[in-house]
Amino acid sequence: MDIFSESIKNIKSLDKPIIYLSGPIQKCSDEECFGWRNDLINKLSDIYTLIDPTIRDYRNVPKTPKMCREICEKDKYEIRKSDLIIVNALFSKGSWGTPMEVMYAYMLGIPIITVTNTMNPWLSHHSYKIFDSFDCVVKYLRKLN
Repeated sequence: MDIFSESIKNIKSLDKPIIYLSGPIQKCSDEECFGWRNDLINKLSDIYTLIDPTIRDYRNVPKTPKMCREICEKDKYEIRKSDLIIVNALFSKGSWGTPMEVMYAYMLGIPIITVTNTMNPWLSHHSYKIFDSFDCVVKYLRKLN
C-alpha cells in the first residue's frame, strides 16, 4: 500500500474523506466551471464529501480587495480541512487561483490528484497522481475506498 492510500485510510473527517475540487473559475463558462465538478459530485458523493468552491461564484462581480481576501481565506480554509485535492489542469484560462491552491495543499501535505493532458514540471512534481481523464480519477478513488 502506498502513502496516498494510507493517508486516505487515516482521514481527517469523521465520516467520509473530504475532497476539494480545484480548477479554473475566472473567465470560464458555466460548463467549464460546473460541468466537471457536478460530474464528480454525482459519481463520488456516496463515498466522499466533495467541496465545490464555485458555490461562491464571483465571476461577474466587481472585485474589491476585501472580497478577494475573503475568497482566498475561504478557499484556504476548505483546502485545510480536505483530505485530498483534485485539480482540473486540462485548461487554465490564465488562472492564478488553481496553481496557488496546488502549492498551498502541497505545503500542507495534502495529496493532490491532477487531471491534465500536458506534462508540466511544476504540476507533475507537486501532484501525487496524474490522470488524463476524470473517469480514470473516479475509477481510482472508487478502488481505494
